[in-house]
Amino acid sequence: MIKLIDHKYCPQDPYIKEIAILEIPLRDDSKLRFVYIRKELKTGGLYWGPLNCSALIDGEKQYFKSPLFDSNFLEQDIKEFLNSRRWEKHTMARKEEDIIKPPQYEQAAFPDFGDPPF
Repeated sequence: MIKLIDHKYCPQDPYIKEIAILEIPLRDDSKLRFVYIRKELKTGGLYWGPLNCSALIDGEKQYFKSPLFDSNFLEQDIKEFLNSRRWEKHTMARKEEDIIKPPQYEQAAFPDFGDPPF
């Protein structure tokens, strides 16, 4: 489940329009917090993306994203959460009813092929 920890508008910044600090629980009951920003393109379009940076390494500019997810499904859920602006329908109080749960997907039925041969 994705939870909004903090949100800020940045109307004076020419590139970043919003900042959202999000939290997701991990399997060991710890929590991961990370930042997504809403950037404005030169054409006026807006999009959400993870906070990133660039650095000059060996004469070449390299870009680094944070966080790096091993699954596109989590990133898609995060962007859906942010684009739907679900937190605006709730108060910022840290109550259980304010925690926003990601969409639930039905598990596809797969045939049972038995135990793997290794």
